[in-house]
Amino acid sequence: MPSQEPGSGDDLVGPLPPASPLCRRLGRHAEAERHIIGVRHGAGHPYLAAFQNGRDGLPQGAREPRRPPAFDELTGRPVNRRADTRPVSLVAAVRDHAAAHPDRPALSFTDFNHVRDGITTTWMYAELDLRARAVAAELLRRCVPGDRAAILCPQGLDYVAAFLGCLYAGVRAVPLYPPESFRGNSRLEALLTDAAPALVLTTSSTLPTITRLLAWEPAAAPDRFLAVDEIDPASAARWEPPEVDDDTVAYLQYTSGSTSNPRGVMVTHGNLAHTVAQCERAYGLTSHLGVNWLPFFHDMGLASGVTVPLTLGLHTMTMTPFAFVQRPARWLRLISRYRGTFAAAPNFALDLCVDRATPDELEGVDLSCLAVLLNGAEPVRAASLRRFSHAFAPYGFTAAAHTASYGLAEATILVTATPVGTGPRLLDIDRTAATEGRVAPIGESAVSADGRAGDEQAPPHVRRLVACGVPAGQRITIVDPDSRAELPPGRIGEVWVRGPNVTAGYHGLAERTREVFQARLLDNVAGEHWLRTGDLGFLHDGHLYLAGRHKDLIVVNGRNHHPADIEATVETAHACVRAGHVVAFGVDTGDTERLIVIAEMDPRALNGDGSDGDGLLRAIRRVVADRHGIEAHDLLMVCRGQIPMTSSGKPRRADARRRYLDGEYKVVTFAGRS
Repeated sequence: MPSQEPGSGDDLVGPLPPASPLCRRLGRHAEAERHIIGVRHGAGHPYLAAFQNGRDGLPQGAREPRRPPAFDELTGRPVNRRADTRPVSLVAAVRDHAAAHPDRPALSFTDFNHVRDGITTTWMYAELDLRARAVAAELLRRCVPGDRAAILCPQGLDYVAAFLGCLYAGVRAVPLYPPESFRGNSRLEALLTDAAPALVLTTSSTLPTITRLLAWEPAAAPDRFLAVDEIDPASAARWEPPEVDDDTVAYLQYTSGSTSNPRGVMVTHGNLAHTVAQCERAYGLTSHLGVNWLPFFHDMGLASGVTVPLTLGLHTMTMTPFAFVQRPARWLRLISRYRGTFAAAPNFALDLCVDRATPDELEGVDLSCLAVLLNGAEPVRAASLRRFSHAFAPYGFTAAAHTASYGLAEATILVTATPVGTGPRLLDIDRTAATEGRVAPIGESAVSADGRAGDEQAPPHVRRLVACGVPAGQRITIVDPDSRAELPPGRIGEVWVRGPNVTAGYHGLAERTREVFQARLLDNVAGEHWLRTGDLGFLHDGHLYLAGRHKDLIVVNGRNHHPADIEATVETAHACVRAGHVVAFGVDTGDTERLIVIAEMDPRALNGDGSDGDGLLRAIRRVVADRHGIEAHDLLMVCRGQIPMTSSGKPRRADARRRYLDGEYKVVTFAGRS
């Protein structure tokens, strides 16, 4: 059985078992890691026995490791030797790690459902490989390589076994999520219809919920449902590696749908291998321990929690998104307790930690170990970085760990990254010039170590942006989205990307694939294809800054207004506006485009009788007009939960616009108003 640890404060692990050969070889570094896990599989463990059923002690179908692992004689840490070699596929890497280091920890999942401090279960690389081979063998009994299999497992170790099992089988994984009884599942049903999977992978406990809540059914139900937790590990002996290469599609990554209907991005094995190499170089991932709560069906959660660390042979702790949202301090305590060095969180998650983590929950927490706190939100908000830095500086966190990045599913995950340890770069630009597509820098600043310095509000004529870093092993250029001409420095345009991480296109959308993935510059002499990201931005001192989305632009009187900029303004206009829960968009009235703003509010911030509601609306309208030179045609204050959001906390503007036009919002009525 996998090792389990009941959470009970700092005395979690209890007495340690004798050091394994790996621990003795790695010295102090591995002893610290062994203390983190607390329990190793014994020599007679059934999974290790099954793992060792191959010839010469290797698992069946495994290759000998390409090169023996090297270790730094001074620190005892593994030395990365892959940086200058051809990227290795995820499947080949996991097989190699399992063969060379079967008792090295791969994944740990902390379940907070029954014990306050959680119960942690750990799979070593041997067990992970065994589980993946067992799933793959069962998959190949029911479908053929190239088919699609949807993953509707809850977040946890079984989800990873299902995902890896698909890749081991040459079956295209479709990372999704189980249906939920407390909300509609129309989006999930639409994704399943679009993906048309031959098989659905889930767990025995989730299967009844799927059949009860989903109106969608696979072509040959019920034979097309497979509970991965019921697969006999002995099935792994039947696995035979399929024929795959760099151009073989590994999985479909559905986009968040923040600007349009979600699309299935076809990520190849080659895309994934190159992205891992890019992430390794960009973030210095050699011996990091990650602590993840992001959902595995999201591109950032899948990369930071599964594909990147497992390819590199690293160890990742994970928990469910719900456990994080319910008590954000759980994530911080896991980082502290297991000495996590790498984590990722968008703006809303940083704000949630500040707003909900209590001093009692944070007692004894030490975040000085956290070297990289990745934020790939669009846009990364300076206010969120400052708030988090200020709140958790007393707990050892330093702002230099903030690592703003930019990426998208169409580029597998990563495009640019801030150099590790340099902290956020802030750039103030003239807001009026930006509406004309020009960059007029006013000044640069940074977030201080404790988040206190530079906390002043930007003047009305200033737009403050956070740098998203430098290109990570690929090329980017700024292009006029209409003429397709490259723009000179100092101009805002569409970000175009070219590199081995750019994916194969959209599933079932050939024409849209040509438009987005095979774009050509106006003076394209070499015949190169580029990826059109749809994001607007500019380069300054080699760093990328994002301004907004091209299709979201609100054009009034010849000026371009970026919704994200207006949304940030509204959030600061009044205390009752919920941060991160504002959406702005344009509506074409026939002769002109009008600005619509919808904001969720916290009624507790108003007077008890709601009598200052008119003052709230006037304050928001005034600050929008002063800062942006545009009038809000309609301003709606709505209750919590009405604005449609993506899983990463971004407003789904296209959906928000549709709901507005259909009159679906329930507007808050203030005292004295009809």
